[in-house]
Amino acid sequence: MSRDLLQEASVALDCSVKQASSFKNKEDPFNAGVTLTGYLSRKEGKMGGSMYITEVNGARVPSQLIYGTPKLAYPYKDTSDSRVYKRFDLAREYFIANKWNGTNVLVYKYKDEAGHTKVSAKSKGTVFIGNIQFGAFMDLTKEALGLGPDGIIHFDALPPSLERLRDDAVQSITFELCGYKEPHLVKYTFPLALQPLFVTYMDGTIEPVSIKHENEVSRRPYEYQEVVDTCERFQREDKERNEKFRADNGLVHKYEYDHFAVEGRVLYLINEHGRLLGRTMYKIKPQDIEEVHWGQFDQTMQGRVREALEKILERGKEFSQESLKEELDMGPKEWGKFGSSAWTYAERLNGLVQATGKMSIPKSVDDHREVLVLGGLPGSGRAVFAQKLQRNNWIVVRDAYDVGEAALRKTLTSNPDAKVAIDRFNLNRSARKTWVQEVQALGVLQVRCIFFHPPAAVCREFVEAGDSEGFAPAKGGKSKKGKETMAPEGSELYLETHVAGCTLAQLKETVKSSKVEMPDKREGFSEVLTIEAAYKSPTPSADASSSSSSSSSSSSSSSSQEPKASKSDKDVDTLADLLEKTL
Repeated sequence: MSRDLLQEASVALDCSVKQASSFKNKEDPFNAGVTLTGYLSRKEGKMGGSMYITEVNGARVPSQLIYGTPKLAYPYKDTSDSRVYKRFDLAREYFIANKWNGTNVLVYKYKDEAGHTKVSAKSKGTVFIGNIQFGAFMDLTKEALGLGPDGIIHFDALPPSLERLRDDAVQSITFELCGYKEPHLVKYTFPLALQPLFVTYMDGTIEPVSIKHENEVSRRPYEYQEVVDTCERFQREDKERNEKFRADNGLVHKYEYDHFAVEGRVLYLINEHGRLLGRTMYKIKPQDIEEVHWGQFDQTMQGRVREALEKILERGKEFSQESLKEELDMGPKEWGKFGSSAWTYAERLNGLVQATGKMSIPKSVDDHREVLVLGGLPGSGRAVFAQKLQRNNWIVVRDAYDVGEAALRKTLTSNPDAKVAIDRFNLNRSARKTWVQEVQALGVLQVRCIFFHPPAAVCREFVEAGDSEGFAPAKGGKSKKGKETMAPEGSELYLETHVAGCTLAQLKETVKSSKVEMPDKREGFSEVLTIEAAYKSPTPSADASSSSSSSSSSSSSSSSQEPKASKSDKDVDTLADLLEKTL
């Protein structure tokens, strides 16, 4: 394709030359054997996803501009202390429609080299809608249209939903493909439907479609304050509907599939000709969907990033920090503070997509994987608690990140019911962040932290008691008495030195010099539990796997001395019960 043709396309698409992405001989899945060549706009905004067709079946044809689906905008601007709705003085009427939650499908028509009308379908950033790792969108679209076995949209026998394409002035009809066969945030009771949104004419103007839905507001004369009051009322009512839906179904507030009853509404501003003012529509979302609490990178934000990545890849856009920022609607301030976390998470998810052909994020919420990040100084009881988890079928990772990461990834990607505890000191945010980011990238919904934080004197007493017994717990290490007796395998002292990968002397230095940063939920944990007293456990026998957790066994061995300030066995059992119920 010539440079002149590229320049011509970029002008028609209202984008730069770099933003006009070429495609060549793309086969139309709705018209067997037909191919298209041309350019696709990668510029966000009113012309995003629009196409400029230059060839059909390899033959040059009069260029055809196919208008895409514009990106929705917000009708207001938020300041630090208020929300101000924009004024639209050129609007004559307004119309509010239900905001369907699914995949955007634009059904359009074009002329082939012989002048025959063809009808096809595309998503926002593609030439044709297809089947990709996130869903069989092409197959579902054909099913929703009720096409015959050949899967072709015949212009002389259009499905009822496409009848308006017979009008020479109409170029396309935009739908939302939704239903429980294609799950999204909103849980629908119908299996599959193409819900009509609007019609686009050959000149690019848009006319909204009314389907008399209960969430619609029929066309009314535009009056600024009435529009503001109506939109704000719908935001409150829709949030209440979502909260009731979750309460009725025993769900908590998560930005996850099937956790909402409604996504919101769409505001159309109509000009004197009965068409959309400009090519911009406005989203009116309830607070529980709209709000982006970039106060912490939590599960809600992970859900937003996963959704943004799906849209980027589904639309064939370049995966970059800029495209992620655009999809997340993050301002400079939020991106400056949390962009790094969002980008790191998205990069790891994208890596999984490229390596496996699909995300490891399940489309349903039936994800039972759990990860518990443990932290605490040697002698805090952390290692003993991890050992107890291990005896109750938890997988415990004790190796440093460069070794333990592989085992963690393998476990969490192969077992949908995996329960993993990371038993490391994890004394500061930096140490914990490495594990949290890895777990989040694998899409685990439950990431909790238990931090053991007894008085430092208790921890020092524990380590010094080990030295007084003459153990040399690390390979090749010796106690100050020179004895080479190893701490019994499975004992807390043995486990602590395994975690530290150091000698007893180095372990003592860890207790003495390490600076502790207490964990909190802002690090990405769904829950943080701090244990202020040392976790007491009976000294394990030589066969750690058969150790009893009853108090009677605590005096059966003197291989390690229990700290004085510790919880009673009754407290230990209560804690175990609590964790069993909450994890």
